[in-house]
Amino acid sequence: MDELTPDEQEILDGLFVKSQLPGYDPMLDTTEEERRIAAKYIVICLQQLAALGIRSQIVIAGDTD
Repeated sequence: MDELTPDEQEILDGLFVKSQLPGYDPMLDTTEEERRIAAKYIVICLQQLAALGIRSQIVIAGDTD
């Protein structure tokens, strides 16, 4: 099963902290690398749920503005 590297984990931890700041906008306040790592983390979580026999589904919608 895939894992985050220590560097990726550090970036993800910083992203969680940054996301709590007032006025945070994920499209403006994140880098492409941070978004890639966040997506990798989501996939890892879904894989772990599947390994436990839990069915899950994710729906991704584009910006509707």
